[in-house]
Amino acid sequence: NGDPAFADVNTRGNEGVLSARLQDAAFSFDKDIASGLDALDARLETIVFHQRLGTLADKRDRLVPGVEGFAGRAGVDATDAAAAAKLAKVDQGAVLVAEFSELQGYAGAHYARLAGHPEGVCMAIEEQFLPEGPDSPTPSTEAGALLACAEKIDNLVGAFAIDEAPTSSKDPYGLRRAAAGLVRIVLERGWDVDLSACFVDVYSMFVAQGADLVITDVEAFERALSSFVNDRLSFQLGQEGVGPEAVEAALGSGTSGLVETADWARAIHEARSKDDFWLAWEACNRCIRVIAPSEASDNGGWTSAGDQGEQALAQAVAAARLAIDAARAAGDFDAALTAGAALAPAVDAFFVDVMVNAEDPVDRARRHALVRETAAVLSRIADFTAITQGGSR
Repeated sequence: NGDPAFADVNTRGNEGVLSARLQDAAFSFDKDIASGLDALDARLETIVFHQRLGTLADKRDRLVPGVEGFAGRAGVDATDAAAAAKLAKVDQGAVLVAEFSELQGYAGAHYARLAGHPEGVCMAIEEQFLPEGPDSPTPSTEAGALLACAEKIDNLVGAFAIDEAPTSSKDPYGLRRAAAGLVRIVLERGWDVDLSACFVDVYSMFVAQGADLVITDVEAFERALSSFVNDRLSFQLGQEGVGPEAVEAALGSGTSGLVETADWARAIHEARSKDDFWLAWEACNRCIRVIAPSEASDNGGWTSAGDQGEQALAQAVAAARLAIDAARAAGDFDAALTAGAALAPAVDAFFVDVMVNAEDPVDRARRHALVRETAAVLSRIADFTAITQGGSR
């Protein structure tokens, strides 16, 4: 795009620069091959991953059990992925990657091939950083997907444990991209893994290695990181047209893995056009409005000593609980919603026939406990408090 009169000069100049770079690459490559994988791996002991989190050797030693733990929860074989995890960071000690950082993963995979490792292991090493963005593909192999998940979880746990979570303006470690990639992989693979347990497992590995962690409250750490990943899930589902209210309502219903949460959120989103949804929504929120100002002494459970109106609602709640729990176990949202809508008339009748806020504190506490139990059963369908009334009915 310069002056045509100088085209030949520019071409020769660019060729000279490129030739020198390729010579550097060839020299670096030859040095790495001469060193061998064991020597490259030994260098990881001296390369700091993070001042508080240890060396790349520490990270390597976390990735192997991290892959195995994740694979166990996903119900898939971890043989190739675990072997790849042992070699995943070996090219970080390579001269070639020091010169050409964009070759990390790719260089390690090539060196592993030259050393005679199985192709499945080599591909997993190459795919460990995928996806690299919203338009990037996810790993094509199961072993690569397992290693990529373990890699992302390790990065997320480490950053959150040292209180370096992303802010509204800064994300130096690319953690939003990591969480989004983790969400994409598990949804595409259908791996309904309990990520909270994975987070705590990796956190424990950091502790065992003597990492200088800032966040020592494990429950607070797990909540913060799970919330962060759930935000990425909400964003991902938003690309499908599923609103954040549906995701929040699914999470509040007690879903566990991201796959179950995503399926439940999609079903909640679709159900907002159904009358049954709003019958269950009104019944649940009506109960919650009543029990919200309950006294602390109202925290006991309902007993069978109630009057006829209480007995009628209790029987309806028991039947609904069985149906909703069976539907939850089968992943059948529509059946759960049908059971919730069927409970709505009993709730309406209860509030007509029974004085919930009775003057007698024993009666009031017992009735509040029954209302609380009713709300809890309906909330197994969805956290209806997360849903604002509106839309097609």
